Amino acid sequence: HCYLQLHPSNGALVYCSNGKTRTAIAMACYLKFAGLVQHSYQGFFHFLTKRGISNPEATWKQLPPSLHLFFRQFDTAVELGGFLNRKPLLLRAIALQGIPVEDKPCLDIWDSAQKHVYSSHPESWNEDLLVRKGAPNNSGDKPTSQWADEEGFYKVNVVLEGDFLMLCRFGGDFAKETTIHDPSKILFRYANTTGFLSGGCPYELPPHKVD
Repeated sequence: HCYLQLHPSNGALVYCSNGKTRTAIAMACYLKFAGLVQHSYQGFFHFLTKRGISNPEATWKQLPPSLHLFFRQFDTAVELGGFLNRKPLLLRAIALQGIPVEDKPCLDIWDSAQKHVYSSHPESWNEDLLVRKGAPNNSGDKPTSQWADEEGFYKVNVVLEGDFLMLCRFGGDFAKETTIHDPSKILFRYANTTGFLSGGCPYELPPHKVD
């Protein structure tokens, strides 16, 4: 934004693999930050229209819940000049209910630095990868988790600050590191930031709030 303001001839190029979704998200946020739209989702629609997308509403509806949440939080952060919470939070545990699988699902968490900070199945990961990414389970301490009758409990005890990603995959024979890139093996994913969360209370995530 500052670069564009320096001289009328300055320009910026933004692109991604298909020139739509990720580019549209970046441009929507810029338009909101620059005060050219009231809400970032309006910038998203504006970009898609200029891009020649005849039905931007359909693209909007296809976005996962985490991106809808991101747009709302970005608007709030711009309007407030920062995040509501600037402190790290301790994620003590995760409970899963009503997932119709027999084998305990794999649960993995990455932090804002893209470090693999938790795995319910550390034995399924390459040891060198765990050491390089700084995952907490490479010291020999096994995480505590249990699974029975479509319900499970995972003792996490990981400090998170900023963005984080939680990925839940099929367990059993599919509990392999390579399945994190296979959409057919993913049960759900959840992306958020601690900047809009508060400590000391549980958070319930029904299906419509996870990807």
